[in-house]
Amino acid sequence: MTERSRVVIVLRALLSLAVLAVGIVAILAVLGSLTDPSPGQEAATEDQAPPEDQRDGARGLDDYTWQELSDISAEIAAAGGGDASVAVAASYGLVNPDGSLTGEAKRIRLSDGTEVGLVIAGICHDTVTGTGSPAGLTFVSDAAIALRPMNASGDNAGGWESSELRSWLGGEGFSQLPDDLRSVVVAVDKPTNNVGSAWRAEQVSLTSDRLWLLSATEACGTIDWFAHEYPAEYSFWDDVANAEGSQYQLFSQAGVSARDGAGGVLARRWQGSPVAWWYRSAFCFVYDNLEGRYFYGAMASGYPCSHATPDTDQGVVIGLCL
Repeated sequence: MTERSRVVIVLRALLSLAVLAVGIVAILAVLGSLTDPSPGQEAATEDQAPPEDQRDGARGLDDYTWQELSDISAEIAAAGGGDASVAVAASYGLVNPDGSLTGEAKRIRLSDGTEVGLVIAGICHDTVTGTGSPAGLTFVSDAAIALRPMNASGDNAGGWESSELRSWLGGEGFSQLPDDLRSVVVAVDKPTNNVGSAWRAEQVSLTSDRLWLLSATEACGTIDWFAHEYPAEYSFWDDVANAEGSQYQLFSQAGVSARDGAGGVLARRWQGSPVAWWYRSAFCFVYDNLEGRYFYGAMASGYPCSHATPDTDQGVVIGLCL
């Protein structure tokens, strides 16, 4: 082979490599245009994506601010209740996809240093005072915020409405909440035996409260304590208790009933120790010439049925709405 032939072969090989390189560059450019959007395309994509901090279920309850939860509560209420409101709550990760409550707690520190968690107890369960509209979110504390009597006098006349504990919760107790929570709490209507010795369900009346205690039926569902223990003519006291609202989903989904604490779902602590705690439900017990004035409550073990004289120090487990 002549020297000239060798040069031609080398030149042809180099030309082929150059063509191949140009082709590879072109292919890579095409692929890059498919995978890397232009600045304008990238901005459009970002605009269409849902905000990272909402409607993705990725945030836990404790990750939201109280103002954000208040806004979400208003959106839940505006959906009109039922499945529509639950769907809104689920879109923010506040309930499970099947509508059950997560049981997560949002931690707060009171001004006296007490720390408790607030757990969502119900969706559109309570009615905002003066509006007839539901409060989107109801919370219940997972521990007692104080240890106090219902009434130092030992009487239950006037029931929850006239009790010293209600007065304390409406004043000093409420002032102990963090500022950001206190600013978004709404007052709701709470049906209660505000007589103390009421013997007819029709005697139950409404109070308007920002902080309140659970009623017996809100915690336990249908009350049949007198029907179970005493002659049928005493079951009217059960009727009074059952007129004080309805059971919160937090407790119904766990299986709490009037005589079943569902493995301690109602158990609460005060400063680290198990504590019996108050319901707002009063009753006056008269049987075989014995008379006593009491409020119902839960045992320290979490058993759902107990009672104590109003001057007894017991745990204060609160409810509130946004």
